[in-house]
This record gives sequence, structure tokens and C-alpha cells, in this order.
Amino acid sequence: MVYLLNVLPAVTSQIRLVNGNGRCSGRVEIYYSGQWGTVCDDSWDIKDAEVVCRQLGCESANQVLSKAHYGPGSGTIWLDDVACTGSEGYLTECLHRGFGIHDCSHAEDAGVVCSAAQIRLVNGFGRCSGRVEIYYSGQWGTVCDDDWDMNDAAVVCGQLGCGSTVGAPLAAHFGQGSEPTWLDNVKCSGSESHLSECSHRRFGVEDCNHGEDAGVFCLSGLTLKRPTLSKTPSHSAFSPGETVQFICSVSQRIAITANFDLYRGGSPILTQAVESTQTSETFTLSSLQSSHQGRYSCLQQITKNGQKMISSSSSNSMDITIVTLPKPQIYLRSATEVAWGKGVDIICSITTQHLHGTFSLQKTSASFRMDKTTSSNSVTFNIPKVDFSHEGSYRCQYQTRVSSRDFSSTQSYSVEFSVIVVLLQPNISLSAPNGWMVWGLQGPEVTRGHSFSITCSIQPQYPGGLFYLDFSGSNRTETTPAVNHSASFHFPVAEYKDQGNYSCSYGVNVSTRSFRSTKTELLTVSIRASIVPIIASGAIGGLLLLLLLLIPCLVWRKRNSREQSIMRNPRETAIHMNTYGNTVGEASEEDYEEDYINAETFVNKSKDEDLKKGCHAGMNAPGSMNKCGNNQAAMSINKYGNTVGAASEEDDEEEYVNAEIFVNKSKDEDMKKGCHASMNAPGAMNKCGNNQGEGPEAAAMSINKYGNTVGAASEEDDEEEYVNAEIFVNKSKDEDMKKGCHASMNAPGAMNKCGNNQGEGPEAGEEDEDIYENPDTFTGMDDAEDMYDEDN
Repeated sequence: MVYLLNVLPAVTSQIRLVNGNGRCSGRVEIYYSGQWGTVCDDSWDIKDAEVVCRQLGCESANQVLSKAHYGPGSGTIWLDDVACTGSEGYLTECLHRGFGIHDCSHAEDAGVVCSAAQIRLVNGFGRCSGRVEIYYSGQWGTVCDDDWDMNDAAVVCGQLGCGSTVGAPLAAHFGQGSEPTWLDNVKCSGSESHLSECSHRRFGVEDCNHGEDAGVFCLSGLTLKRPTLSKTPSHSAFSPGETVQFICSVSQRIAITANFDLYRGGSPILTQAVESTQTSETFTLSSLQSSHQGRYSCLQQITKNGQKMISSSSSNSMDITIVTLPKPQIYLRSATEVAWGKGVDIICSITTQHLHGTFSLQKTSASFRMDKTTSSNSVTFNIPKVDFSHEGSYRCQYQTRVSSRDFSSTQSYSVEFSVIVVLLQPNISLSAPNGWMVWGLQGPEVTRGHSFSITCSIQPQYPGGLFYLDFSGSNRTETTPAVNHSASFHFPVAEYKDQGNYSCSYGVNVSTRSFRSTKTELLTVSIRASIVPIIASGAIGGLLLLLLLLIPCLVWRKRNSREQSIMRNPRETAIHMNTYGNTVGEASEEDYEEDYINAETFVNKSKDEDLKKGCHAGMNAPGSMNKCGNNQAAMSINKYGNTVGAASEEDDEEEYVNAEIFVNKSKDEDMKKGCHASMNAPGAMNKCGNNQGEGPEAAAMSINKYGNTVGAASEEDDEEEYVNAEIFVNKSKDEDMKKGCHASMNAPGAMNKCGNNQGEGPEAGEEDEDIYENPDTFTGMDDAEDMYDEDN
């Protein structure tokens, strides 16, 4: 029987084997016109089975089965009387009667048993990764990477039983293979069981080279290498605000998209995806804060649809420390005012875990700096002796070293102190010599006219300085430099103007600055009147009153004695004028001696002097009186006014030689009695009436011991007083005339108020005239004066 076969254009259709032991064995079914149908076993042979196995990507056909070996199908029988040569890529390319034209039943459905095509992955990290190779027609060949993707790789991983796919590297990632290239333009949906089931250009049909060999990473058995973590900069301690970079890297990795994850303290903080050729990733942490401190690590992992599929082990770990140093605290242990020369303590502290650091104390706007290292969180800075260079503002700063790196805190707030000079309050006191000060109810009282001193003193603090004495109620202030921390203010003569309240203060310059202490308490000084003038005035008044009472008594006694003497011996009581012009009564030598012992007023005149003047008694007529008052005759008046008997020339000679017969006292006697003038206080009169004057240069016009006004005399002059009779003051004629006392103005033989007697002869006037012309003539003292001298 001959059948006409219709040759239809090749139709690419899907084909499958049903009810067999896998995709490469079973009933043959094709998908045409939207439905699956069977193939009739008329003329079904091995060549037909080869095309079916090739189209399915299975190895060569092992068996050709008929009579519905895998069970009858259903639906349309699409092909009948198929006649293939064995070289076709698709079953529909073979000769057949046409789609749907047949004379068969489903009991004649054809079947095939194919050997499964072998597949492998080469040069990977195990059997589940590497270059894709297929064993076909007795030879291993490669697969071209045209249109190669994760779906294609998933079919390969499924076919090999390696689980899910994780990568489909291209461009001979696992190295180039060798001829032949069996497949090209493979397009799988991902649901296929074998790669040969996917759409492709048929085995051996390709336009590729081995630089385009496709590869696969399957999950099963895949191991990711452990990455290495490093950082830059390399130190582990950082200040807030700084930046650090972590680098996670592997020496070799799969050529698929993977993730590098950065972990801190076991928790991921950053993730970066890397391409297939990238072996490292850098993680940057900027503006570091204390929250960034901790332990860091990294790993690589592969995810699919957001799910982790495989990951490496964690890298090495690295710690970083964020050194956060807060602002230190600072405070003064002492007050904000510190006494010059005293010490001051400044305490700095900080709250931090980074101990074993150094505190720095710095003065604002100055080069002053002190450093102290401590293992605690505080330190005390001591400035033992402050001066003005130390006053001002101070700040603290803390420095520490962490991981071979130095860190400094910000400066603290400032504290300020000033340096002052505290002067103690001085003391004030008053002193007066010789006890001229007493304490009254209001304080010290100083006798007027006497000296006193006010002393200001202070406890030793600073050398030098000045003391100020202030007189309250006036602008009067005196200043004296301090010597041994005290000063005295001397008042040589106390007057009522010095009376008042006084206070002291102390001032000193310390390092170009002046300071003044507080004032002392007031010292009230009173000036009281001196009682010496009152006593002296009373004494003088008493003496004068005594003299006024005594003199009349003495005068009366003397006259009474004279009258009695005249009555006893008229001859001896005659009135004679002595050589000095004084009218005196007759007296014995002993009486005159007694009169002149205390008076010490008369001194003998030498014989030579009388001879020169023509006054020697031997030169007179017997019984007559010469101009000097010397009389040679019996009962004549001698030169001292005493009536004596006649004397020979030898007697007169003896008068001139022996000075001690006269009332005059020798110097030695005066010295023995304490009366010598040199023994007096300057200007004072001793009990003998001798006056020394006021020092070696006694002022002129002093009163000598006879009551006469003389110039100043030295000790030599005083010596001369006892020898030279010229110590008496003559009364000039002119002075007597003025006073009405000249002898020529008297009645003959009468005595005037000055004690001068004119005499009883016609020559009396001439003799009186000679008395005034003779410089050796001295004014006599009347009886009252002689008696006064005798009492004193």
C-alpha cells in the first residue's frame, strides 16, 4: 500500500514524554494548536526516537515503544506515519501525514526511552559551581553565554541536584573550555528539569567562542571565603567629629552579586552590594560620636529576593574608642582675694573613664602654666607665695593618651582671684622723759613746756614703709620712715596746741603698689600747766617778803649796836670814811672778820697799787687821811672803813702782804664750802652769791657775786676775782651826780643817801674828786648791805 505523505513546514513545538521515569522516558506528546496530543506508532522507529530525545535534551534513544506502552493518551492524535532521518532538531520537522490526519486510536500511542544527557560544572568551588559542560553524542562540550541568565543557571543547579542557584557568571568566569560548543541562545523559564529541555538553537548550532563560556553557582556546597577587616587611619582612638573607614575585603570571591555587611557589636549597621569582580568594599563612618564606639567586623553574603542564601564567616574584629573628654571643672579653695605672699589652691577635676592624664593650669592672657599628672580625676595646683603677677583668670585643661594618641579636653570655665596686701593695725603709745607725763581719766597728760614722743609700731610684715601720725580735727599729718617697724614723733616742747586726738597708720609700697593700713584707735593727749613757775613765784615772793621784814630789823640792830658803841667809847665810835667813801662805825677786827666771812665782797689792794696811786698810809701826815682813805695817825680809818690804831710802815707793809687779815675769802675756802663760781649750774647763783654764768660762753650782763652787773667770766676770771680787787664796779661821778649822791653835795661830815661823805676839811672836795677819777676806787656798801651779806 502506498501512502501520500504531506510534508509540512517545520513547526517548532513543544514536546514531552509522559508517564515515564523522568523527563527522558514516556509517552510522546506534542503541543499544537493550543493543546497537547499524541503520536501514532505507525512507522515509529529509532530514528524518530532520536529526534525526540535530542529535542528533549536527553541523550540518545535507547528504546522505541508502541501500542501505548506508557498508557493511552487523550485528545487529538496529532501525527501519524512519522518518518525522520534522525538529524532533525524537532519532531515536527520529520515527514508525516499532517497534523490531525491519522487512522489510529490511542491504543497505538508511541513511546520513547532516552538516556539522560549528562551535565557538569568545571573549575568551580566544588561540583555545584563552575563552567557549564554537556555530554552529547559521546563528547563534552560547552554552553555559550548568549542570553544566559539566572533562570538558565537555576535549571542547571536543579538538574545537578545542587539546590538553588546563586549566580550565572559569564565570559568564561571559570576559565575557557574546549570544542565543541553544544548549545547557544539557551532560554529557560526556570521550571525545566534539564537544560536540554530549554529553548536553544539545537545541539552544535552556535556562533560563539570559548571566551563566552557560561558558568553557574549553585547554593549547595558553596563556601564563601572569610573576609578581612582593616581601617584607616590605623589608630583605634578617635575624637568626636572625626572620620574612620573600614575596608572589608576577600582575596577571591565568586563572580556574582554579593553583599558585604559591616557589623558593630554583632549587629549589622551597613550593607554594600558588590559586583562579581569586586573583592572589597569600604564603609565610611564620619562625624564620629560616642555611640560609634565598639567592636567592628564584616562578612560577605548572597541573598535572593531579600533572603540570605549563603554567607561567609565573620572577619577579624577591630575596636575603636571615641575619646570624649568633657569640659573640666575648676574652683578656688581659698577666697577670691588672696593676701600678698600667701598661698592659693586651685582644684581641677574631670568626669571621664580615661584616667592617668595630665591637668594643665593656664593663666588667661599670660604665659603662666602649671602641669600635673595624676591617676585620679582631680588635682590641686598650689601657688605657695602669690604676688601681683599671679592675679587674674585661670582655666583648666585635661590631656590624656589613648592607644598611642594624645587627646585634650576643651578648657574649663575660668576662675579669678586678686592679690591684696593686708596690713595689720599699728600700735600707738606716748612717752615723756623725767616723768613729765601722768595718766588721767581721758588718757596721758603731759606737762606744758616739757617734751614728749608718740611712737607708732607694727608687727613685722614688710620691710621699710612709712608711719603717718594724724592729728584729728586738723589737716596736720606728719610722716616718718619706719625703722625696725616703728617710728617716733618727737614734740620738744609741749604746748596747748599739741593737745588733742592722735592716730597712727602705716603705709608701704609692695611691688609698685601702695597700701595703707587702718588707723589705730585714737590716743587723747592732754597738756596741763606746769607747777614749777607757780612754786618758783611763790618762793620768790616769800623771799622778798622775808627780806622786807628782815632788812629793817638788821638796820635797826646795826644802828642800835653803833649807838651803844659810841656811848662806850666816843673816840672809837667816831664816824670815819673808808677809802671807798662809805661811812662806817668803828669795829674790831673780829667784827669785821665776821661781817665779811659770808659776804666775800672785799679783796685787799696790794701795796704796790697804793704806792703807785699815792695812797699808801706812810705817805700821809700823822693823823691825816689821804685820798685813798688811808691814815697813818692813831685812830685812823683804814682802807676798809674800819677805825684802827696808828700803825707803822711795817704794819702797813703787812697789810699788803698778808691778804688773809681782810674779810676777803680765798678760793680754797670757797671751794671747800661749795661756793666757788665754777661749781654752779650755768646762770645760777650759789649760796655764797657766786655766779658762773651760763657755760663757757656765758652771756654778757650777768650779775656777779657782789650784785654788780658784769660781763661773762670764765673760770680764769673767777680765779681772778679772789686776787684782783678790781672785781668791784666803780660808781662814776656822773652817775652819782645824776642821783644826787656826790659827796660834794653833802653837808660837811654828813653821809648822803648813797653812803658818800664829803668829809670835814676844806680838802674834802678834792679828795672826793679824786675818788671818782681813781679807777681803783670802789663804791662801798652801807651797813645794811654788809649785814645782809653776813646773813647770806
